[in-house]
Amino acid sequence: MIAGFALWSVPIFTYHYARRNHSRRAYCATGVALGAVVSVASLGTYALYWVAGLIGLFGLPLAAVGILGLALTLFHGVPGYYLAVMVGLVPPRQVVHGIEYVYVESLNSVIWVIVYGAIGYALDSFIRRRRISN
Repeated sequence: MIAGFALWSVPIFTYHYARRNHSRRAYCATGVALGAVVSVASLGTYALYWVAGLIGLFGLPLAAVGILGLALTLFHGVPGYYLAVMVGLVPPRQVVHGIEYVYVESLNSVIWVIVYGAIGYALDSFIRRRRISN
């Protein structure tokens, strides 16, 4: 799970690549990349909280980042779970484990790619219109 924390680098690298090569759609590409990894990356960030407990007092800043990961996980994990329950991939009111976790996270990726990609597209369009009017 801690390797999930490294997934935050995917949208960062996507942004830098898109700004260099496709500057008109940089935010849309970054939004799609962020949406694809945000649920798993936030769970990996939450895992840092538990690693901080092993370090002791020096792990306090790491624990604070882990708490932020918990908030992000609670926000980004819910839509995929409810969609998986509605479709019948996951039984309701039970702990998700095994292949069910893959189903939930796959649905989360699809949902957040659409949401963050649309936000990035709107931001690209706004910036383009603003540059044209100036």
